[in-house]
Amino acid sequence: MDIETELLSQAMRHADADDVAQSYERSWKRSVTKYEKQSDAQKFGRNGQYREFREQVWEVNHEGEPMPSLFEGGEDSSDDDDLVVSGARLTYKCPISMAWLNNPVTSRTCKHSYSKDSIMSMLRARHGSCPCPVAGCSHTVNVRDLQPDRLLERKVARHLRQLEIEQSQTEYTLIR
Repeated sequence: MDIETELLSQAMRHADADDVAQSYERSWKRSVTKYEKQSDAQKFGRNGQYREFREQVWEVNHEGEPMPSLFEGGEDSSDDDDLVVSGARLTYKCPISMAWLNNPVTSRTCKHSYSKDSIMSMLRARHGSCPCPVAGCSHTVNVRDLQPDRLLERKVARHLRQLEIEQSQTEYTLIR
């Protein structure tokens, strides 16, 4: 029974206010103890805002480098769903169109990203739901699971600018 239900039940029985306060304090202490026993990965690993903030800070200081695992040894290896962020290098190409990501959206279920027009076209053709087009992924993608990914959009733009700079440097070297 959760604390709110327990306290409401006691109040409905016209329990002594001291008893209700003591019940609340015991329950609160149990919750704090349970929280404190959790690893950092369990506390923060599934928090999308924390992960996005961490990625933004990493990009500022380590542009173009893959971000290391979110927590050193803190991940529960028995549950694949608890894997938070890996050191894998991101791809900036859409798995559907194979072109550079344009207006990227990311699936909340499998975390794969697609160009918005490509995935929406695919979803329309399949009546709103389809298997994830990334090879080896067993998740289903639907419109409700897609969210705009502005951080990835900025990374793609930065990557394309870097490629353009490298290309112009190569052309300059060849002309010399």
